[in-house]
Amino acid sequence: TLPRGMPVPPPQPQTLPTPVAAPAAPAASQGGGNRWSVQVGAFASENLARTTANQARDTVATMGTRASVTPVRQGNATLYRARVTGLTRQAADQACSRLRTRGACTVVAPDA
Repeated sequence: TLPRGMPVPPPQPQTLPTPVAAPAAPAASQGGGNRWSVQVGAFASENLARTTANQARDTVATMGTRASVTPVRQGNATLYRARVTGLTRQAADQACSRLRTRGACTVVAPDA
């Protein structure tokens, strides 16, 4: 503390370090390549899931896509996820835009 009557010196400006931008992630991890998919439903019937996945794949009609049906336990029941796989992020977005006219569609990220 300063003695009484002494003027308080003005605060000195502080210089902050210049922020450094974080390195950009590689394009492959951002895009995911052809590992994106779209889910067009989850059904109690494996046959209905397969039919729906095949119809969605045919609607998308992109080279390298596959219809995929995956069983998932939900409590005491099994649901079958109907997906179209082998898409890029952009193709998955476009596929869902087209498929939503027929029902639900969700873009699924790689490894989800």
